[in-house]
Amino acid sequence: MSPNRVASTLLSVLVAASGTTAAQVAGHPPSQRVTFERSITNLEYSARELRPLKPEGVTRVPRASGEIGYGTIVRRLPGEGARTTDHFVAFMVEHVLGVPARAWCDTNLDGDLTNDPPVSFSAYPGNENSRAFLADLHWIARRDGRDYPIAWKVRVVLEPGDGVGTPPIYRLQMVYAMLGTVTLDGKPHRAVLYDGSGDGLYSKDFFDGLFVDLDDDRHFDIDPMSPGFGPIGAPFQMGSGIYEVASIDPEGRELTLRETATVTPADPPRIGAPAPSFSFKDTAGREIRLSDYRGRYVVVLFWASWCGNFTSDIGALKALEMRYRPRGVAIVGISYDTDRQAMEAFRARERLTWPTSFSGRMFWEDPIGRLYQAKAAGTAYLVDPEGRLRGIDGYVEKLGARLAGIFPGASATSHRAVAHGTH
Repeated sequence: MSPNRVASTLLSVLVAASGTTAAQVAGHPPSQRVTFERSITNLEYSARELRPLKPEGVTRVPRASGEIGYGTIVRRLPGEGARTTDHFVAFMVEHVLGVPARAWCDTNLDGDLTNDPPVSFSAYPGNENSRAFLADLHWIARRDGRDYPIAWKVRVVLEPGDGVGTPPIYRLQMVYAMLGTVTLDGKPHRAVLYDGSGDGLYSKDFFDGLFVDLDDDRHFDIDPMSPGFGPIGAPFQMGSGIYEVASIDPEGRELTLRETATVTPADPPRIGAPAPSFSFKDTAGREIRLSDYRGRYVVVLFWASWCGNFTSDIGALKALEMRYRPRGVAIVGISYDTDRQAMEAFRARERLTWPTSFSGRMFWEDPIGRLYQAKAAGTAYLVDPEGRLRGIDGYVEKLGARLAGIFPGASATSHRAVAHGTH
């Protein structure tokens, strides 16, 4: 499917979800040009555990006598896929008595942790045993025949574990980012560009996007499902508008933001409240509306053929579907696959018959996923006959127990977890 057709399909889903009419869409305001400047932001965008195993691509490490942990800074070259790790930047941390004592970072990007400039620690507020260091990374990113010099300054914050069950973690902060101001609903808000693909440039690639400080608290919630995130590669709803990034400078100096519709802002999913409404054309071309299931229970299931936990427990889910189908329970699937062929092959192999939405986008760009704030493949939202949200479950056994409480005559056996998601 072409990018233009994907964007058109996503826009129609967003408009349908909000109840916006075609007449409203036609009256959208003109585009706005937004400029950005490289500014100090200390944008924290990742928190992970230090791992004992050496990352792939590391060819040589220094000698150390303390407890060793490894971490990585996500970096890719333009055009590399979402699961490519070939050009990640590795670092190694030595702990002595549970406290970070020394660190080495592959700032020259050659895989050798012994020939880089020495790492200097500084204290970090919050924990007397926390440490931080700065990684200066420089490389050339090539796109469309042009070379772009990239300069990153990343702060790595090292938090010690408790020596019992909590391992040491590291948090990554982008010291500099592209900062600007966007106008939404007639009000200016600070905005920051986010290079989620990690290639140093901004484009319609996965996870590159725009974070907006909607509540003006001078804090950006770096969460792709937050109301303040707009993916560059797909239409998105923010406030009372549906927007798309019409163009963007690869270095992030400016973009053109176009409002394509005016909508009623959707409330986040909440137990007991009406489930967010949506409609879509499924993979067979049928028009599917959540409202069509009024009068019966429906499971809105977010899934993906690439999610190992989900695929390993698909049998348990199918058994659950068969058990409660006679009671009128239906499943509506929202696929987080980006490869339609892989998705269709999985459906055929497992003989899945429930209607499925396929946008072909990453989960944070899927309009129904964003509407439901579903961050994990395998998450199930149970909607009751009155159209209200009854439960949100990431496990087959929990969904089964919930249905068993509603239909006590059809008891469910114990099942393993579907997923807590890979994203």
